[in-house]
Amino acid sequence: MDTTICLGDVDIGPADCVRNLGVMLDSSLSLHQHIAKVTSTCFFHRRRLRKFSRPLDIDARKRLVCALILTWVDYCNSALVGLPDSALAPLQRVLRAAAQFVLALRPRDHISSALQTLHWLPVRQRITYKLCVLMHGVAFGYGPTLFAARKSTSAVSRQWTVRHPTDVIVCGIQSVLRRGPKSLESTSHICASH
Repeated sequence: MDTTICLGDVDIGPADCVRNLGVMLDSSLSLHQHIAKVTSTCFFHRRRLRKFSRPLDIDARKRLVCALILTWVDYCNSALVGLPDSALAPLQRVLRAAAQFVLALRPRDHISSALQTLHWLPVRQRITYKLCVLMHGVAFGYGPTLFAARKSTSAVSRQWTVRHPTDVIVCGIQSVLRRGPKSLESTSHICASH
């Protein structure tokens, strides 16, 4: 079966990986190539920052890391929902390396307390947080129209329905609209106290 499309003199064939808005989508939606690209870019910026880190204080290093590294980790990370921890491990290594850089830690120092000191969430929780922010926006009418969903609110629970099957955006194994409301409901007790 021929899957090429002919536009004028150009033949366009299928690709194993495409890039859309900076996210690299492969044919199996494993996002392995996207994670590898983000990881290599973040480590590139970390190596560049390390060259002139001595005269910088912790606050300046933290700002530079947030601007040059964490923005890469957080950009479109809601597309990574449902991926296993093994797939997210390279991004977690980026966070650990960034924390070592900011706090000038040695390679053998404990990182968990450093991440807490910096108030940085682990990768999986960053993804959940992003989903909660997106679904909060949808619930209160200021979210992106891409995630347009109708909700009916009752005193006990919220039910979400999708308007059309094409509104479900498949990201990794799960879908944002299927995971988002669950994430929002599981953290509603935190939001209710504020």
